[in-house]
Amino acid sequence: MKTVHPFVPGLIGALVLLAKLGLPSAAFADAPAFVARQALIQLAPGASIQAIHTQYGTSTLQQIPSRRIYLVQVPVAGDEPEFVDDARTDARIIRADLNYVGDNGDAGGTGQSIFLFRTATQYLQDSSYAAADSASAIPGRQGEGVLVAVLDSGLDANHPQLAGRIDPRGFDFLVRQPGAFDTGDGLDNNADGRIDEYVGHGTAVAGIIARVAPRASILPIRVMNSDGVANIYALTEGVYYAIDSGAKVINISIGTYGDPTILTEALREARDRGVSVVAAAGTAGVSSPLFMPAARTADGVISVTAVSSSRVRPAFANYGLWIRISAPGELVTSILPNNQFGAASGTSFAAPFVSAAIALVRSECTTITPEDAALRVQAGAQSVNAQNPNFLGELGSGIVQAASSAGGALSGPDACVCPADFDRDGAVVFLDILAFLNRWFLQDPASDVDGNGAPDAADIFHFLTAWFNGC
Repeated sequence: MKTVHPFVPGLIGALVLLAKLGLPSAAFADAPAFVARQALIQLAPGASIQAIHTQYGTSTLQQIPSRRIYLVQVPVAGDEPEFVDDARTDARIIRADLNYVGDNGDAGGTGQSIFLFRTATQYLQDSSYAAADSASAIPGRQGEGVLVAVLDSGLDANHPQLAGRIDPRGFDFLVRQPGAFDTGDGLDNNADGRIDEYVGHGTAVAGIIARVAPRASILPIRVMNSDGVANIYALTEGVYYAIDSGAKVINISIGTYGDPTILTEALREARDRGVSVVAAAGTAGVSSPLFMPAARTADGVISVTAVSSSRVRPAFANYGLWIRISAPGELVTSILPNNQFGAASGTSFAAPFVSAAIALVRSECTTITPEDAALRVQAGAQSVNAQNPNFLGELGSGIVQAASSAGGALSGPDACVCPADFDRDGAVVFLDILAFLNRWFLQDPASDVDGNGAPDAADIFHFLTAWFNGC
């Protein structure tokens, strides 16, 4: 078995997985950790969970009825791997997993936040956004009509930078109630000597998305608490909730070095239902073992590693041929709860740059598949090979260029929409002229149909030419 690699958060801000319901089991010390006395099973159609409980002595802790998935309690601690092995040979059970977790490996003891506090001015001047080609005005619809689910620690919906951006269907899978608030609980949940060090993580991730794709809507889904505590079952619940809520993009700054098959099935369903999944690549500074779910690229996941604003890979950033793209992830400044700002590093903060870029493309290309959206964003990336000669081909297509990707989807020979179909309903009609002119007179960026960065007279000519020609 492979040796587990610890997460390294602290000031590099990588999201960790720990046990939501207790500390990880000590079993399989050379393998990824899991929650003691817990396992996940997915039943075949027609199978009875009660019959499973009768045979194995298990009991239901949680369930996802629509997918026949159960989080079960195993009778004896230490028997979890044996139960999973037996379950995988049971014809009534189509999938079974340990409830994987991961340890950050940082004893800490300082009680310090993972963030370095910043000012609003520093936030506006952060070079990370320019490096990702998102500091200037982004052409087109700017993510309008795209719902981005953020599976994280919740967020502060009252932050001015998120005003009018938050979908009201946010849900907290830790306390199992509506709302997803990014607050501390005053406890040292992961026994690392720090309290509430991850408060603000989800808010920061959402803040990056909101800045790069300013018209996208954000659906907060809380699967991690204020000390970085989460597990694969909660993450799986979050993925299905995002799918069922109509999200077009899912941002996952969460991972494990285990390989949970039930989570993988959720990712496949997301892909098959037209949802783009973007995931952080992890911060152990290794290429192997693979970090999940980011490494599930064959199942449609867009894996994102970190580079600095000068395009150099930080020592903490995972790498490998399984990486699809890079983004700024070193001391990225974003928003924090209570109208604050802060900076942190990690692939956790690189992933939302790519989620936002995908949202920009999907705003223009409303019928595009997740894979084609990913390929468009990858094609718009700029190479980082010159800055990283020892990692050729292992940092993906290069550093994401959000505005360029949006502009390419909007205009030019590879544009995926007819500019005269202004409302993106598939038909070029007189109402499109009215909608365009209304936006143009308001100088709305959505009326920048030629993608040159500003609504001007050329856009009127461009639009009307396309309209009269039927595109």
